[in-house]
Amino acid sequence: MTPEEPPNSTPKPSNVEPRLKGEIHEVAKHLRSISLMKRQTRRWLIASAIGLVFITISFFVPIAGQFLIVLMLALVTGVLFLNRRAASRTNLDYPAAALTIETSHPSLQQALSTAIEQGEDGNRLDFLQQKLIDQVLLHPSRLKWHKVGQIRRKHAQTRNLVATLPLWLLLLGAFFLNTPNSPITLSGSYQRVPISIIVNPGHTEAERGSTVVITARFAGEALPKEISLVALYPDGTSLSKPMGQSLSDPVFVHSIQKIDSNLRYQVEYDGQESDSYRIEIFDLPALIQADATLDFPEYTNWPDRFIEDTRRVSAVEGSQLSYSFTTNKPLESATLVDRDGATLPLTPANPERTRFETTLTVTETLRYALHLADDKGRTNPFPPDIRIEALLNKRPDLKIEFPKGDQRVSPIEEVALEAAASDDFGLVDFGLAYSIGTEPPVYLSKLSQSVVALETVFEEMLSLEEQSLEVDDLLSWWAWADDYGPDGSTRRSTSDLYFAEVRSLDEIFRENESGGGEGPPSGQDEQNEELIEMQRQIAIAIWKLKQRGQRDSNFLDYTQVINESQQEIRGNLEELKAKLEAEREQNAAELAGTLMDRVIKNLDTALEDESDDTLELAWSSAQGATQALLRMQPKEFNVSKSQQPGGGAGGGQSRNQRQLDQLDFRQEENRYETASQAQEMTSPEQKEQLQVLSKLSELARRQEDMNKRLQELQTAIAAAKDEEERDKIRRELKRLEEEQRQMVADVDETRQRMDRLQSNESNRESRERLDQTREEMRQLSEELEAGDVSQALATGSRAQENLEELREEFRNETSSQFGEQLRDARKTARDMAEKQRSIAEALDAIDQNQGRRLDNSEERDAITQDLRKQQADLENFLEQLREVTEASEFSEQRLHRELYDVLRKQSQSDIDQRLQSSSDMLSQGFVEQTQDLQPGLQKAFDELESNVEQAANSVLGDEESMLRFAQDELNELSNDLQANREGSETGSQRTPGSEENGRSQNAATPNDNSEQSLANANSPGQQPGQGQQPGQNLGEGREPSNSGQPGGNGQEPGSESLAQQSNGQGQSAGQGEQPGQGQGQQPGQEQGQQPGQGQGQGSDSEIAQSPGQRQSPGSAQVGGGGSSGGGNGAENLATSLDNFLRDFSGDPNQPGQSPITGRGFGEWSERLRTVEELVDQPDIRQRLSQAREQAERMRAEFKRHGTAPQWGVVDEGIIAPLNDARTWVRQELVRHENPNALQPIDRNPVPRAYQESVRKYYESLGE
Repeated sequence: MTPEEPPNSTPKPSNVEPRLKGEIHEVAKHLRSISLMKRQTRRWLIASAIGLVFITISFFVPIAGQFLIVLMLALVTGVLFLNRRAASRTNLDYPAAALTIETSHPSLQQALSTAIEQGEDGNRLDFLQQKLIDQVLLHPSRLKWHKVGQIRRKHAQTRNLVATLPLWLLLLGAFFLNTPNSPITLSGSYQRVPISIIVNPGHTEAERGSTVVITARFAGEALPKEISLVALYPDGTSLSKPMGQSLSDPVFVHSIQKIDSNLRYQVEYDGQESDSYRIEIFDLPALIQADATLDFPEYTNWPDRFIEDTRRVSAVEGSQLSYSFTTNKPLESATLVDRDGATLPLTPANPERTRFETTLTVTETLRYALHLADDKGRTNPFPPDIRIEALLNKRPDLKIEFPKGDQRVSPIEEVALEAAASDDFGLVDFGLAYSIGTEPPVYLSKLSQSVVALETVFEEMLSLEEQSLEVDDLLSWWAWADDYGPDGSTRRSTSDLYFAEVRSLDEIFRENESGGGEGPPSGQDEQNEELIEMQRQIAIAIWKLKQRGQRDSNFLDYTQVINESQQEIRGNLEELKAKLEAEREQNAAELAGTLMDRVIKNLDTALEDESDDTLELAWSSAQGATQALLRMQPKEFNVSKSQQPGGGAGGGQSRNQRQLDQLDFRQEENRYETASQAQEMTSPEQKEQLQVLSKLSELARRQEDMNKRLQELQTAIAAAKDEEERDKIRRELKRLEEEQRQMVADVDETRQRMDRLQSNESNRESRERLDQTREEMRQLSEELEAGDVSQALATGSRAQENLEELREEFRNETSSQFGEQLRDARKTARDMAEKQRSIAEALDAIDQNQGRRLDNSEERDAITQDLRKQQADLENFLEQLREVTEASEFSEQRLHRELYDVLRKQSQSDIDQRLQSSSDMLSQGFVEQTQDLQPGLQKAFDELESNVEQAANSVLGDEESMLRFAQDELNELSNDLQANREGSETGSQRTPGSEENGRSQNAATPNDNSEQSLANANSPGQQPGQGQQPGQNLGEGREPSNSGQPGGNGQEPGSESLAQQSNGQGQSAGQGEQPGQGQGQQPGQEQGQQPGQGQGQGSDSEIAQSPGQRQSPGSAQVGGGGSSGGGNGAENLATSLDNFLRDFSGDPNQPGQSPITGRGFGEWSERLRTVEELVDQPDIRQRLSQAREQAERMRAEFKRHGTAPQWGVVDEGIIAPLNDARTWVRQELVRHENPNALQPIDRNPVPRAYQESVRKYYESLGE
């Protein structure tokens, strides 16, 4: 039982620890109320008895009845006075409250009473006392303490109310018993009108750090004068804040911001107080730490790994993964949910349910979201992303290094075979294998030691003579390797299959006498060649199918296709057999047919049994059939040289290419290749730049590691005491030297990639710097070889610095695939920050106009809608950022990290909740309270804008640098147009004679350049020495047309096809096209001709020279000087030169100043396009695009008809948009350099109709 104090006892105030006092304060109040009500009940009952005595006396003593009401009122007043006096003298009894709580919660075991007694002496608490108090406060029943005594208090209130009823009934009876002549009447009585109050939200829960808006609504006409909100915190402190009224509504409001602990609150008004309400603080579930333990398969030889605090795990397939997740509080459940909605419940790992675990076998890449939920159903708002990447145990990577491709060999050759093999976890065995015809394969192991190797290169010299190979035998070879599969067992993998056809030593190749294109191959030879090729493909297909095995889901489909193809080839062979006459060929065809039948039979068996057991026999028979078909080949070939691919005559041209390359053809080469269009690059420029950037980053990182190791070695050299340590250091230096040389080779590869990029000034400078860096790295390897570590360290530091600078330059110049999304994100963040400023200004306007207007509900509703729209825009914006963050995880890791930090900071802020509170308060008319929230909101949006801009700059580059570049480009573009205009106006005033003189001079100028075609200007009768230099191309501004093959015309050097299609144009010796020549000469490439070279009669082909092609003096003679074919060629040449000079009638000595009528239009247009991509403003970008299109139309008209541009249209359609863009760029630069500088309110340009007037106006101001 709870001890009760004597009626007159008054507990002394005790020095209770503040946190305990806050927790048991309500219980102490309940006990105090119970005690007071018990005493009040006794007083009321005693007073009722006394009143009953007075009424009884009034019946017997009439004079007493006149004072009955006075006596009764005095009696009531006395009781009330005693109750008031007792309430003021009775203190809260915290020890009694502790005993009461312990009685209701026996699990406390008097710990609470002991903790209460610790502070009574007033001394500072020691460690054990403080520990006791902490344990009591952490007791699970703490949240239920405030309910102790509530029921007893209600019972006491009921008894007290019942006890007052007799006295009030007696008082009422006294009024009825009073005579009319009584001096005491009820006319002067006063009754107080009660005020009703509704407090929202009442008892509630709030997230830690959130804001709670409390409103008090009063009913009735009379409103209290002073209203305040009183908050009582657990530490015993209280806070009172006045509540503001919403206009004339009977509603008062106040917001408690950033609540971090439980509290109770009540509303006080005119000396009264409302009920006390409690705000419970809760924390949303959150992940604190995720630890992973990996148990790798035994075949990996990797030790078990523990990764602390990671959300991304990579493990080999078959690994055992134990994942442990630690949360911020006890939870009801924790579940991993994948993208398809499949769930994986986690198991609690401790009694407190703050750690959950799961164990799984990694078999595939998984991506989960961790969903957490507490006992009240609260979940984590942003489930963390958990990624488990399964690293596949890939088969060994096998590659034949030499020879490349199929071969034709002689029976006495020695074939050098070289292969490379690598595996992620080590090779058990490896080597080469070969097979001759239908003979079983021979496997040669090259494993020199039992140690498992990760990568190796091995070779074998195969003597064909020792293998007793004969003519027309077929040798196949491949590389093989054994490794451990996912299940730990050994598996074998093989490389691609290659063939070596044994040729005869007495093969004869004759050149066709009829010229190129004559003598097509016979139908029989061609059909035989097709059969050989198709049967070889059948053998390769069965080989690949055998490698995949029946584990391939399409095994039966592939087998069926191969079987049908083999049956078709078998039918073609029967058709060919009817045409064969020689006995040797007939026997070979019969053998081939027999072997093909075996292939079909074995494939049928594989289809019936759905097994790959018979594929080995099928492959052997297919290879034997190919060998039999080879014996049907002719031994003599008629060939002719051709530059047209695929136009060969005779059989076996592709396999005989090595022999053809060694022939000396009498037929002269055709120097005039067929013009072809430049083909589009298979890989875009952007991709190539990203690859260069990746290589530069890798080289910079490796060089940094190299320098760190050199520093360690330098220290080790100084500390070396004996020869053994010095030998160890020398071995390490040797290893570093080899690694440095490999880095130099990688720099060369990067240099080749840079050569593929579009040639511009920046890239040329980058190449030069990379060449300088390569020289330093080469010098570093030499210094390592000499053992000069200190000098090598200095050289390595310079190389590292250059690589890092190159990497940053390429990073700024490279446009990312996320460039457009980041530009939009940066603009959206700016717009939202600007919109928030507008909302704050609108709120200020409402506050200023509040005294002038009685009703501003329309303005408030409009701003409320803006706040809600701002909240929705923020949610959409953050969702888009999440998508970009996920997409950029692997391709743009730096961007991924930046955006992840932005989202992390955003999740920690309460900007979304503050927007919601602002809209809610403003909708109820609390303008001032909404204004108080705006500075924090504005700061949050400004920080969001800054963070997004920082992330965007990591990919898009420094915006200020790009704006300066755009400004310089726009200035130069405008200056070029103005110079073009001045040159055109000056040129139009020339006399005809001066124009003719200019044309003559230009025709004789050695450095004459042309953008137009010079048709019919060259004849096939050029003198020796006129051959193009390597790398020169023919065609107007065309890129080299590779057609998928090295070289300029889709052929490797010397890979002329048979039976060249000749057009009768002969060329002298020495005019041979050099390797790498293509069709499409680049600007800057020279087409040199020796003095005295004549121009003959024009041919049917047209040779178009690009700007930068140069001819030596005297090489172009008008009128046919040195020609051999009359005046037609001279006339055509003169016409071409006339058109050329007319097209470039502007100043030809300044090529960059004539974008419309001169030679610089292509470069000028590309520069304008670059500026267009740098401009973020949509309307400015659109105007620049229209200006570029207008310039292209003018250029086309000028080239087609020679029509001079209308400069008024140029001013209106091209120069005006450039000026608008310059203005916008200049304003943006000012905004970046000085954010506080005043900017024009309206950034729109002056309308074109008023631009001239505005210009004259400002000119007049300056006069």
